[in-house]
Amino acid sequence: MRTFRQGQWVAIFLLLLVLAGLVWVWPDRSFWYDETVNAYFASRPWGEIWEWCTRIDNQALLGFVLLKGWSGLVGDSEFALRAFSVCCALLAAAGLIALGRRVGGRWSAGLLAGGAFVLSQSFLYAAFEARPYALALALFAWSNVFFWELWERYGLGGHPLDRRYGL
Repeated sequence: MRTFRQGQWVAIFLLLLVLAGLVWVWPDRSFWYDETVNAYFASRPWGEIWEWCTRIDNQALLGFVLLKGWSGLVGDSEFALRAFSVCCALLAAAGLIALGRRVGGRWSAGLLAGGAFVLSQSFLYAAFEARPYALALALFAWSNVFFWELWERYGLGGHPLDRRYGL
């Protein structure tokens, strides 16, 4: 139990360090075209978002819905909209730490996976774009944690119905 808590604290420290690094190198450039589209629709009525995503540009609706909700809570400035992506990128890093710990069996494996991810250029790109890339990475990481957990519990002949997952 002590090792588990120590690993959690190290992971939290790593994520806070990553957040501090992201704030340190926050971009000073304005939105580019695709980001302005997201910013525009974050302030539009739900019907316009639905029409844009289903009839005009075939975009993922979830990203626009969450960005609209976020902008309703914290505002729609460039900083606020990019902060949504930063939060999603941190969630993705946390998901990779959790997945690495499960797959590797040790916290060091999770920290190595998360550390390698946050040092990549792709992480910075996703974290600073007011686009759904970081959200997609977070959903991908945590869905893999979920499915790895299911595999560990039931993949070798366990009972597939468990109230914990609502299945």
